[in-house]
Amino acid sequence: MLGVSTLLILLHVLIFFVSVIVIAFIFPIRRWSLVKWLIVLLSSFCLVSFFCLSIFAHHEYDLKVLFSRLRFVGLAILAPSWLLFLSSNFQKWKWLRRREVIILLYAPALVTAICAVWPAFQDLILTDFAPIQVFGLSVLKYKAGVWYPVHYLWSVLLLVASFALEAQVFIQGNSTQRKQVSFLFLGSLISLTTDVYCVLTDSPFRWTMLPAGSYLFTALAVAYGVFRQRLFASMLIDVEKVYLQLPDPVVILNNEGKIIGYNHSAKIHLHLSDAAIDNSITKVLPGVPQNNGDFQFLSEARTSRFFELTHKEFGTAMETAGRVLFFRDVTERKAAEQRLQEDAEFRSLLMNLIAHDMYGHIQSQTRLLEILKKDIGSNGKEVANILTTSSLASRDLIQGLLMWSKTQDSHFQPQLQPFEVCVFIEDVIAELSSLFQEKNVHIRTQAPTCPLIANGDSQMLGTVVRNLLTNALRASGSGQEVRINVFKDENNLRIDVEDEGVGMSHEDIVRLMERGKNRTFKNSSGDGFGIGFKLVMYFMDLHSGHVQVHSQPGKGTQVRLLLPL
Repeated sequence: MLGVSTLLILLHVLIFFVSVIVIAFIFPIRRWSLVKWLIVLLSSFCLVSFFCLSIFAHHEYDLKVLFSRLRFVGLAILAPSWLLFLSSNFQKWKWLRRREVIILLYAPALVTAICAVWPAFQDLILTDFAPIQVFGLSVLKYKAGVWYPVHYLWSVLLLVASFALEAQVFIQGNSTQRKQVSFLFLGSLISLTTDVYCVLTDSPFRWTMLPAGSYLFTALAVAYGVFRQRLFASMLIDVEKVYLQLPDPVVILNNEGKIIGYNHSAKIHLHLSDAAIDNSITKVLPGVPQNNGDFQFLSEARTSRFFELTHKEFGTAMETAGRVLFFRDVTERKAAEQRLQEDAEFRSLLMNLIAHDMYGHIQSQTRLLEILKKDIGSNGKEVANILTTSSLASRDLIQGLLMWSKTQDSHFQPQLQPFEVCVFIEDVIAELSSLFQEKNVHIRTQAPTCPLIANGDSQMLGTVVRNLLTNALRASGSGQEVRINVFKDENNLRIDVEDEGVGMSHEDIVRLMERGKNRTFKNSSGDGFGIGFKLVMYFMDLHSGHVQVHSQPGKGTQVRLLLPL
């Protein structure tokens, strides 16, 4: 039958090897904060058990004294590491993991460690060593130094705090967490009870370092939780091996939706850092979908990346431990889709442009043909001449538009060239002259001394002026006048198109100026000009120009074009 001395030695050997085995098992996932605290905790167990075994193994008095002091390095960090491990693992008392609180928790431990290794301060912890024999073991008896009560009370206080945290987890947690915390609570309670009993009663077991040997129950509780109760490590190792090696960003959440880990790709593409740990995913990545879907990430540099987000739950069959968020980078796909959409929009806009410019001529020709049907008399020749002029203008317009469209790719790009503004205005008026004659609306031009040279795409700008003149014509009645005024200053070419028509309200002007909206606003004749004005604003934007509209109901409209010279 094993003697007491053998059992005591075996306790410390088991503590050392159980701690080493658990550390080896969880070391691959040491990047997780809760794993780091557990490694520190188990390392303290290893230090204490190693120095206790060294005391048993050596007979030299000085070495025994040295090892007795050095074991306080492990004892110093044990209690704060235990509390921080519990807080990280069960996601409770987050305030404990603030930098300033961690410093406060470890400050007494640092003092204890310094006293343990610095010869000048070693008597502050233990003093007056004396060799004794207990259960056949050669150990040391000692007296407490000045700092020992501070170290001891601080450690007991932190262990009591850990009991409160464990109680909260037991009350608020799920069934799996209750099982986990029960084993951890039992292990730490046995260790603390044994230690307090030996100190208060001055039991011989105190000098055999039985309280340190009782840490075996805590180490076994941790090991049982890791290997059997899936405390965290089994799941995190699976996550580490399967998920975190993926090239796309991966973020791991606990069952409260808080971030507990991420891979290197998430650090690079989502700009995650250690500050994101233990924070809600919605706080760290605002706008992230709570279900599968698309997510747009906007960096601080205002660059966007698009991801296809997939949620996967992980845990046991009975309990969900958390979720894995897969961010599949689809930025290039989105860019390709955007290019296809822009190409479709370009084609649609080009068709609208041609249709809009042709609509007036076709409408005029239709009306003239109706007149010819009714009146082949003295007015027939005049009507036929107007019809011929309109047809030739239509032909020239189509030919010009088709030639110009060949210079465009999937985006409208101005073909900037110098052109003479007065000739440009006269050409546009000539194209529309038949429409003005047919409706009996007069057109008057005022321009500075020519030549006046500007730089721009004359086809685009021709479309702009044609649209404005067509809109002015639609708003005007028979006998009214449309004016084109051209001005030049140091920085801009200004073209004003004014009519004496029905005008627009302020609300209509505001709606008309809303870019990108396919709206149609109607005057009293029932003719719409929303699409045409959308083209005007779009082409002026391409020239870095501006459009201003001034109008009052019943008093006509002025549209001002400002083109930088």
